[in-house]
Amino acid sequence: MSLITMIAPRPSPWVRFGRPLLIAAVAVLGLAAGAAKWLETPEEVQFFARASVAPEALAMFGAIQFFAALLLLLPRTRAAAGLILAACFATSAWLIWTNGQAVLALVAGAPVALTLIAAFWRKPRG
Repeated sequence: MSLITMIAPRPSPWVRFGRPLLIAAVAVLGLAAGAAKWLETPEEVQFFARASVAPEALAMFGAIQFFAALLLLLPRTRAAAGLILAACFATSAWLIWTNGQAVLALVAGAPVALTLIAAFWRKPRG
């Protein structure tokens, strides 16, 4: 046993288990939000219609969000998928904000930060 392995602290359980749980939670959130848009649920169509978004664009936006959430689960595509998914969440939060629902927009902005953390939180070495 080397001196470095004796001195180096072990990663906490939060670091070891929190990262995969956060990635999974953000992916599930992205899959659900993307599927709701892609399948054009009445609530989504009504909300995006008030924001002057066509149903075809809504379906395409939902598909992008859905597949970005799937790609977030793969380590090789996690960074790019995280940026795309964060942009989708940010776009939704911006549309909520422009519809005059400031408090809901701030709540909807939380997935942006969580997505970026999940995408760029590096696995501890050792």
